[in-house]
Amino acid sequence: MWLDPASKTPLYMQITQHFKTQILDKTLPANAKMPSIRALARKHDVSKTTVEKAYQQLHIEGYVQSKPKSGYYVMATETLPSARFSKDDTVDDDKTYPNLAQREGDFRIEPLRKAFHHVMLQEGHSLYENPRPEGELPLRRAVLRHLESERGVEASPDNVIIGAGIQNHLMTFAAITSKRVVGYLKPIFDRAAIAFDTLGFQRMPCETLDELLACNPDIITISPSNLYPSGDVLSINDRIRLINHAKKHGTLIIEDDYNYVFRHNAFQIPSIQGLAGGENVIYIGSFSRNLLLGMRAGYMVLPPDLTARLKATTPFAQTVSKLDQLALADYMNQGHYARHLKRLSSRSKRQRDLILEALKSMTLPDSIRIEGLESNLHILIVCESESVKARLIERAARHHLYIKTFDERPDVVLFPYGGLDDAAIESTLKQLLKA
Repeated sequence: MWLDPASKTPLYMQITQHFKTQILDKTLPANAKMPSIRALARKHDVSKTTVEKAYQQLHIEGYVQSKPKSGYYVMATETLPSARFSKDDTVDDDKTYPNLAQREGDFRIEPLRKAFHHVMLQEGHSLYENPRPEGELPLRRAVLRHLESERGVEASPDNVIIGAGIQNHLMTFAAITSKRVVGYLKPIFDRAAIAFDTLGFQRMPCETLDELLACNPDIITISPSNLYPSGDVLSINDRIRLINHAKKHGTLIIEDDYNYVFRHNAFQIPSIQGLAGGENVIYIGSFSRNLLLGMRAGYMVLPPDLTARLKATTPFAQTVSKLDQLALADYMNQGHYARHLKRLSSRSKRQRDLILEALKSMTLPDSIRIEGLESNLHILIVCESESVKARLIERAARHHLYIKTFDERPDVVLFPYGGLDDAAIESTLKQLLKA
């Protein structure tokens, strides 16, 4: 055994690791007697205390046993399987796509940096306290003021729940309801589908609202102001039908309002939660799409009965750091969030106009048509055949572009363009859609 006094690893840990290796590879067989503490200390010129600490560690972990007045003996151990990989074999296969990234110029980070700095200086004492499971009150108040002003939401701060995203919100929702049949207009947002499947919900995909209401599921999940992925709007009559159906049958409506900012042909469409007076509607929104993609934070507004039920249960731990929450509250209270959303909306409309100009200058093949240009930061490419779709997929892979396909809409390919520089929009579309 060779010990290195200059190593950052303490001597007793070096001794411990040496004997662990010998015991596991059977160099020291079961029941073999370990060297005495005094002899080992003398041989390697270390203190008896150092050897005693090493032997005590081996004893605690089950490598050796102590026999009174006799010494330490090796315990029988199972054989470890051989290593299946090494660190050198690990490959970073994370893929980045230019059309899916967030452009640095689209977010002014300095106001947010100042908000974090303010919290650290002025409210740092609160960071030593546990975060509230439902979210920090300053952020819940700020979120509600924003939603009342921009979305017509009717609630109190008690009804606002902060979480890391839609999957986290659906976990919380599942814990406070016994309803387990969820209907939706297909296709469904994939992260919501994964959450529903994981949580044991039965999914009922439908083509139309008439079919959805006729199925009468326990829960209806929908994005009425910006239907996914088409961007269509649920008309006022359809909204009223949906609300009346929910009140009559006790149906819960999950309004996923993640994308209300990105509408190019009209002002923002009011929320269905406000139209329903907050009853029977679980309203879900997110900061991630609107602020920084790497900043995972969102909110859920529960109706009063579910809020009371949540308070009566053991809530999940908070998934958004307290620092992030307090900084976001300060950022919103200073008016930065509202100003940022206006800039973001103007930016998205400008990109959409560039998309339209680029498409007009191109000769598109008859085998495809373009939809979804009225909202969102993506276009939908409808393919007349599987071979056409396969060519699109191959071209996207060749040019390192992200596209999305749908099992429930096999003829559609979704192409996001929000991350593209203005100057690259036309050339990118030509690479993807050339005849």
